[in-house]
Amino acid sequence: MIVAGSLANGFGSGGAFLASPDDATEEMSRTRSGTMFFSGPIHPAQLGAAIAAAPIHLSPELAQRQRQLVERITLANQLLAEA
Repeated sequence: MIVAGSLANGFGSGGAFLASPDDATEEMSRTRSGTMFFSGPIHPAQLGAAIAAAPIHLSPELAQRQRQLVERITLANQLLAEA
């Protein structure tokens, strides 16, 4: 199984990733479908954002940030409704 994902939304950057179960599958993906997956190199700023976001996604901090985001969205919606 190959897992593909985007770094654009949750990581606030750009690009994508592929995770393969073994070296042979990874090699097949790289050599036979590169143009389908990779249209160009990731920009340095996007790479930096993805690298910085990865540890947050693997830590308890992610849940805290998600709660704060929901609270801020709720407050914004309330203030907009009042206005």
